[in-house]
Amino acid sequence: MGSQADNTLGRLAMHTAQSDKRSARSKTALARAKRAKQRKRRGNSSGKRSARNKTRAAYLSGASLGLLLLVTAAGSVFLAFYLTRQMDFLVVREILITNSAAAPSDASGAANAASGSRAMIALALPGGGEMTFPLAAGNTCDRDCRIELAPGVRAIFSILGHGRLYAESSLDARTRVRVFAHKKDWWRLDEGRAWLIGSDDSVGDDRELARLRFDLESDRETIKAGGLLVLRLRTHNPEHVARIGGALGDAPLLFVPVDAPNDISISENADPAEISAALLAVPAVTTNIATLMLAYAGVDCALTNADQRLAIWSFGHKGSWYMRSWRVPLEGFAPDPAGRSLLARSARPYPRSVYPPVPRDWWQRWIIKRDTIMEASKSGKDWQRLEAVYTNAAPLGSDFTDEERGLREPLRIPIARYDMVSSPYGVVRTLTVANGSWHRGVDFAAPPIAEARAPWPGMVVFADTTITSGNMVVVHHGFGIYSSFMHLSAFRAKPSARLRTGDIVGLVGTTGLSTGPHLHYELRAGNCAIDPTPYFVRSPFAREPAWKMLQE
Repeated sequence: MGSQADNTLGRLAMHTAQSDKRSARSKTALARAKRAKQRKRRGNSSGKRSARNKTRAAYLSGASLGLLLLVTAAGSVFLAFYLTRQMDFLVVREILITNSAAAPSDASGAANAASGSRAMIALALPGGGEMTFPLAAGNTCDRDCRIELAPGVRAIFSILGHGRLYAESSLDARTRVRVFAHKKDWWRLDEGRAWLIGSDDSVGDDRELARLRFDLESDRETIKAGGLLVLRLRTHNPEHVARIGGALGDAPLLFVPVDAPNDISISENADPAEISAALLAVPAVTTNIATLMLAYAGVDCALTNADQRLAIWSFGHKGSWYMRSWRVPLEGFAPDPAGRSLLARSARPYPRSVYPPVPRDWWQRWIIKRDTIMEASKSGKDWQRLEAVYTNAAPLGSDFTDEERGLREPLRIPIARYDMVSSPYGVVRTLTVANGSWHRGVDFAAPPIAEARAPWPGMVVFADTTITSGNMVVVHHGFGIYSSFMHLSAFRAKPSARLRTGDIVGLVGTTGLSTGPHLHYELRAGNCAIDPTPYFVRSPFAREPAWKMLQE
């Protein structure tokens, strides 16, 4: 009995052990299956991500390549356009020999020049100097150049974006034109004549030149530094002219339309109301076009060149223009002995008692004031302010023509009484600049009680305090002529006041950049100071000039 029980317990224990083993194997198999399933799932997921990544990378690569191709194509188009534009900036159309210096229509049937040696072009080299070669039809230029035509030659060019440029020499003079490829002001006529038929011009032939032509006369054959040049201009067809401008060197011309018969000019017998009904001073360009016009130009005393460039141009209504340029001989500045003698004889010294006491440290005060003003460049700010006054004065008006008869009288000495002329016009002084600067006015030494007076009738266009000139008054006399009174101690004339000859402008002082009481007087043609000394003896408007025609 006991033995059977033991066998039964043994078999039961063995059966239990075997069941435990089978259960462990089942669990192990299930764990392995689960892990395999998880590995398979992870493999499928990573494959999908890899595929998506590959698709995205391919898309980005394609987009980048497309963008690169687009940028390359755009750059190629821009480069081709740029190179084409540069090559086509100037193209030589024709080189002709003219039979006369008349209108271009007279030379339209001229044959082509047998040789290009009479028309040259010069190109600036990068290392300095220039390269010169003959012009011929079909030549192109893509950079700045200088064109020179021998007498009797006419050249036609195409200028990209502007139209057709014509240049023509007379039978006894050359024409020199400079063309700039990268500047807004792309042309400059140094000598001769040239015109442009604009791309918007509906006429499209040489008739535009006949519409814009003009004749020019001068009151002298040479110009003098410190003097006044007077020109008379006749337009052939003023209804076709939109604007007229000009310059003598770097100074703009002042144009005055004259609404009078062609034979009437500035003469003693002419009625001032006829020749000054439309007085107007406009810098460089005027749009008030008349058949007969007068032009004024001041010549600075510091100019020392052998000749000066005088240029006149007229603009049409559709972009065309016509320009003529001359080289005018220049005489250096020389004092006027008659005027200086008159000023010396007119001096009446004041007694010393009327002068205020001079401080012992006046020179030190002067040095400090000069350095303060000059180091801060305040004189340049003053000049910018005054330049607008000298170049933008309004017309005097027809109600002022009666007083303008005073312009025919000699310039009155602009101070009631003075000790002497302490500094005349045209001397070189070193008070403010170490290397010296030209004195462009006349200094009258006088005490603060002396009265500054208008030398001609006019209108006050400026009365204010400036840094370098102190208390200052500017009077416009018409024709673009101005009188400036500087370093005043007090004002006696207000802006827009109408003055007659001898009216009080202010009192002498020493305000601004001044070493002592005096009146600094300037006579200006536009923004150029001219020598007033000769006009104390005789007015430049006293009689009709001996006009001389300037040749083509």
